[in-house]
Amino acid sequence: MPGPMRNAARVLPLAIALLVSACATKQGTALRNVKPPPPPATIPETWDKADASAMAELREPAMAACEWLLDVAPATANSKQWVRTRDFALDWIEAQTEPAVPVVQPIVAFVATDRRFMYGVYMRGAYQCGKAKWVLAHPDGDAVSFEAELAGIDAMRRLMRALQKWDTATRSRRLDKLGRKQKHGQLEAYLSKLVAKAGRDSGRGSRKRK
Repeated sequence: MPGPMRNAARVLPLAIALLVSACATKQGTALRNVKPPPPPATIPETWDKADASAMAELREPAMAACEWLLDVAPATANSKQWVRTRDFALDWIEAQTEPAVPVVQPIVAFVATDRRFMYGVYMRGAYQCGKAKWVLAHPDGDAVSFEAELAGIDAMRRLMRALQKWDTATRSRRLDKLGRKQKHGQLEAYLSKLVAKAGRDSGRGSRKRK
């Protein structure tokens, strides 16, 4: 997770510690008591992202970490375990370059009901996990194809279900919009436009930096 986004995510240990009490004050009965299973025992304490052999060896643990993260509302888990699991999974995905797992940021869902606690950051991680699973299963495929982006969207939906199981008031207008587009057979064309626009914006940013 590059730059400001990753820096923002690093404050999550404190944010998560405050999340339950803050939300309980604001949302009351919308919160439910949910206890997730512990994260996979295969997550390493430390690892070297520059070690190609470690990348290969840790592929399965990284995907197992993703599987756990997609079914867990962060505030329901032990904060240190959640952050350690998240950091390992996303650090591994972002270090993975062959094949790479690009993020099309306009597709990542915002969650309007709790901006203060960075649900949008959670959704970015879910998108990365879902897309990484598709890319790793299709190493010769197009990493910004409709199928790859749909895998990221489906992962965000999966995390949304976990969030809603804990906080029934949670909603995402962007995920709802994507769902309507899919229902009416318009999703592939819509995602193609978002991917194209993201590419143009990235190109303009690169030229400015030069």
